[in-house]
Amino acid sequence: MKRIRQYLDRRWRKLRLSGGSNAAGSEALLENVERYLAVEIPAVLGASTTTGILEEFQTGRRTLTLAWEHSAFGPLVVRAWKADEKGCPARHCATASKIVGAAGIPVAEIVHTDDSAATRCEYGIEIGIERRAPGRTMVRRKAVSDDGVLRLIGSQLARLHAQTNDAWGRPWMARNPMKNPKAHYLERLQRYSADIGTGLRTIGAEDFRAIVETTRRQIERFDFATPRLCHGDFFAANLIQSDDGGVTWIDFETVHYGLAGMDLVSAQRWLGPLRQFETFREAYEAERGVSLADSEEERVLSARLSMLHKLASRVRRLERYETDHPRIETFRREQIEYEQCLRDLQEAESPDVLSAVVRELLT
Repeated sequence: MKRIRQYLDRRWRKLRLSGGSNAAGSEALLENVERYLAVEIPAVLGASTTTGILEEFQTGRRTLTLAWEHSAFGPLVVRAWKADEKGCPARHCATASKIVGAAGIPVAEIVHTDDSAATRCEYGIEIGIERRAPGRTMVRRKAVSDDGVLRLIGSQLARLHAQTNDAWGRPWMARNPMKNPKAHYLERLQRYSADIGTGLRTIGAEDFRAIVETTRRQIERFDFATPRLCHGDFFAANLIQSDDGGVTWIDFETVHYGLAGMDLVSAQRWLGPLRQFETFREAYEAERGVSLADSEEERVLSARLSMLHKLASRVRRLERYETDHPRIETFRREQIEYEQCLRDLQEAESPDVLSAVVRELLT
């Protein structure tokens, strides 16, 4: 494990120098994962002569994602969560992966999941390990390579949304916060409004109250009839494209039965500014046998909730970091873009405004 230790030392020296406020909590989490991999994994996957961290995808105080090499299994992805009383994310992700795979969508093979009481007590974590899907995420692509891939992911999302359930949220988990969808979204709206508070930059207080009230009325009158299986974070970073044009889905922490419009808004924010959403949309509509024009109200509501969520996130980050973060100017620019989206949605009541407004975010 010497290679892992050297990697950790380099990584955390860099994080401390950057002034990141998450450094202490992140370092503790990563060291617990290192200890788990050294002690527990040889008995599960067998000893490895080439074990080592290849790449870090994401590090935070509560979550960690690493690429990890194992001589027998090859490239793996390790996902770890800080254990707390809120639930079992490792078990949820494993179950959600199986449900998404059952819909006919390629997902990474899970090789190990551990949310046992012993592991939570000894290491303070839950952990999931999966085979690393071949290829690259689409996050850094200025455009999807060809129309065939656009049609593929459009039809894949349509197959996912064809899956329905009588219950909203995560019925496979004991703790399901979306048993009453209308109350759930009203509570989220209240939370977003409170988080944003007086942190607005380009929207006046009166105008913001009008946006919140319009969203509240739309939630109140919306018919929460049939929830559809949703990814919840349908974005380029969670789609891996192989060299042969295949696409594998990853990261199932947010999978749930809910508003299909949330995934469609994410797709539109990603593909719309690249002028590729129409090809994706045609494949989606053909696979599902529906027109998105028939679900305009759901898409508008999803767009409003999505923009409020992202705006609240940027306001919280700016309050937390003030000037001590390398991406502080990006956060400020994104906040202004999200505020513009909300203003345009209030005036146009169409999710199509998202493509034009967020163009600068991807160019």
